[in-house]
Amino acid sequence: SADIVSCPCCYGAVQTVDGVSYPRSSLFAEKGCTEADYLTMGHTADQTEKHSTKCGQGELFMDIVDTDRCLHLQEHGYHVQLDKISPLTCSPKHNLIVAKYLAANGK
Repeated sequence: SADIVSCPCCYGAVQTVDGVSYPRSSLFAEKGCTEADYLTMGHTADQTEKHSTKCGQGELFMDIVDTDRCLHLQEHGYHVQLDKISPLTCSPKHNLIVAKYLAANGK
């Protein structure tokens, strides 16, 4: 059973609030991703309308933003999978993050 199941949407609506800043993962921050970069990626990820010339680009950036989210969860002790809901046509935002908290003994 999962502790977290999320089907993210509205990537362009992310914003810094108390206790939440972007990028979420240490790896993205260490690689030089700034908050401004992240907000641009979020806006790009929102461009997933079917038959749009930018749909493929939007899906790529959905994966990038969600990879950062998954890495953040891993850094906090979760086993994480980034999947797709099926069928893909049910929503233009079809990524699925599933996470299970690992106990101190690693299980």
